[in-house]
Amino acid sequence: MATEGSNAAALRVLSLRFEARHSGQRRRFAVRMMLSEGRLWLLVKDASRAIGWQSNTLKMYRWTTLDPDDWAYTLVQTKQGPQMMALIAREALSSLLSTARKPQARQFKRWLDGLPG
Repeated sequence: MATEGSNAAALRVLSLRFEARHSGQRRRFAVRMMLSEGRLWLLVKDASRAIGWQSNTLKMYRWTTLDPDDWAYTLVQTKQGPQMMALIAREALSSLLSTARKPQARQFKRWLDGLPG
């Protein structure tokens, strides 16, 4: 995914809600994502939080498991102004979660697999 300044400004960021249920408790997470080049990309920070992983966990997988085409950086408009953020392709994240043992991660994978696109 090419993410130069002019391309990044054209990407539309969507925010969807993921609700995790565990031990009778419900937690809601906003997960920002975007569609580019026919692929759905999730912000690593949001996906990590929703899965229940430290944000560095997905970054570690970048070097050990993921293909270079499954990881990108782009500018995202935030309240503090434009921020450079890491993205992970939906298919790559779903593949990583296929062996997850954490209940919240398994719930997130089911939610992720049910998204259109």
